[in-house]
Amino acid sequence: MNAEIRILTGRHAGARIPLSPGCYQLGPEDNADLQLTDWTRPSLTLEIDADANVRYADDTQADVAQALQPYVPVCFDAIVLCTGPSDQPWPDELQLLRDALQPQPASPSASAPAAAAPSQRKRRFAWIAAVTVLALSLTAWRYDAPRANAKSAAQTQMAQAQQAFAQMGQTELRLRTVQDRVEIEGMVRSTADAQRVEHWLERHPGSWQTHFGVAQTLIESITESLHEPNLTIRYRGHGVYEVSGGSEHPETVAQRLQQLRHDMGPRVVRIDARLRALDPRDALPNTYDTALSVDELHYVETPDGSKHFSDISP
Repeated sequence: MNAEIRILTGRHAGARIPLSPGCYQLGPEDNADLQLTDWTRPSLTLEIDADANVRYADDTQADVAQALQPYVPVCFDAIVLCTGPSDQPWPDELQLLRDALQPQPASPSASAPAAAAPSQRKRRFAWIAAVTVLALSLTAWRYDAPRANAKSAAQTQMAQAQQAFAQMGQTELRLRTVQDRVEIEGMVRSTADAQRVEHWLERHPGSWQTHFGVAQTLIESITESLHEPNLTIRYRGHGVYEVSGGSEHPETVAQRLQQLRHDMGPRVVRIDARLRALDPRDALPNTYDTALSVDELHYVETPDGSKHFSDISP
């Protein structure tokens, strides 16, 4: 179950941020999971369990965690926060503000003079005035709330995606927030990897924009462009590809690889060529039905049923 944190006052008043179970940092720092630029207290560490229960501890007392009760607003200097399950109905936010500012009732004293009543009325009027001022401020802040809410949500979504992709082993994906969306760039090795990433994004709705490449698809494009059955193409990681094997025209292949590197843009950082001249008698046919490479051994079967084996090590 996901929790939701609502910011009731401050520069980001009106923000509603859904949070899945996990650990998050809240504070004014640029690298905070939940960045509140007007936060003045020590940064908080929020821990959310599977039942949407929230506990927090600040940086000065990291080993002392306190619970945030559902729908019970808590004041942190000028900022009021409230948490609760994201899939349950919430009280009105103005009522939450009143609850946050409501003074605790004092125990009656027999010795208290009857003249204390005017003082109590003054305190009551003061609290009403404070709530009214905050309500008016909240109304004004709401003009900026959608943008702040979207930005905070995007930062949270990016943190969740980074953690998920790291667990998948997709270390070459780069994420960044642009306004209210999360852009995903970089590279995955195979179409299966790309499908796993896409499936995760489908299960976690958000403002995602994907621009990542698939190394397997680029290898297929290079293979089709070269039309050299004796060559093997591998992805070495971080945009580096290796082309190895024999060719009857290795110089032409090298020039073609340089052109392909230029045409394929930033997703191909470098193409390392390990080529050797191939005797035409050892060359594999250009027309074939089946091709298979295992380590440095290349096997193809031509339409007439002939099987050809070739050592493609440079």
